[in-house]
Amino acid sequence: MTGSVALSKVQRQVSIQACVICSFICLAGGIYVVFEFLPELASPIFIIVDFLCWQWGFCGVITSYMLINKTLRRGVLRFYLRMFGYGRDQEETTAVVSHVVPKSSSAPLA
Repeated sequence: MTGSVALSKVQRQVSIQACVICSFICLAGGIYVVFEFLPELASPIFIIVDFLCWQWGFCGVITSYMLINKTLRRGVLRFYLRMFGYGRDQEETTAVVSHVVPKSSSAPLA
C-alpha cells in the first residue's frame, strides 16, 4: 500500500484535545505516585505543581474545548449573548423596525 496517511482537520483537533487533556491527568497522577513511593521528594513546590495539574485535569477539559473547538466556542458565546439580550433576536428586531420606520424624512409630519 503506497501513499501517505494524512489526518483530516477534525481528526487533528480531536487528537490535540485528547493529548492536552490526558497529559495533565497523567502528569498529576504520575507526580502523586512518586510522592507515595518517595515522600522525601514531596517539597512544597512539587505539591503545588501536583495540585495545579490535578485542578487542570478538571478545568483543562473545558478550556481546551473552548480554545480548540470553534463550533463549541461559538455556541457558548451565542448562548451567553442571548442570555444577556445581545443575541440574534435583537438584531432581527432592529432590522424589522428600521425597514418600517423611515430614518429621516424630508417632508414634515402632519
